[in-house]
Amino acid sequence: MPACSGLFWPFAKREVLVALKQTYPTEAAAEAGIGQRLGAFYASHAAPPADVAQATETAVRLYRTNVFPTMKIGWGTYVSQNGHTYATGCTRCHDDEHQTRTGTVLQDDCDLCHKKLE
Repeated sequence: MPACSGLFWPFAKREVLVALKQTYPTEAAAEAGIGQRLGAFYASHAAPPADVAQATETAVRLYRTNVFPTMKIGWGTYVSQNGHTYATGCTRCHDDEHQTRTGTVLQDDCDLCHKKLE
């Protein structure tokens, strides 16, 4: 998050992580819950509304790209995949050998999640 003045930014990472680690039944519920959590916390810290909105948007974006409730993957389910070329990471299952219950093969294709820069 960008540097900002005010007292609330030192707690931004902590509060965003708390919001991301909660269990939400749907993506819409997650968006609402994250907004409520951050809004309630920062209301008592006189944070500028634009900064709270930015923190909320960032947290929601992180949730959408890292949490998959239907697959039982929450924030922190797996260790960081930074440097995942040294560990099996996604390819523990996405190895062209595992299949879904309906028989769809889980492809070993990094382009499924990573878009190559052209």
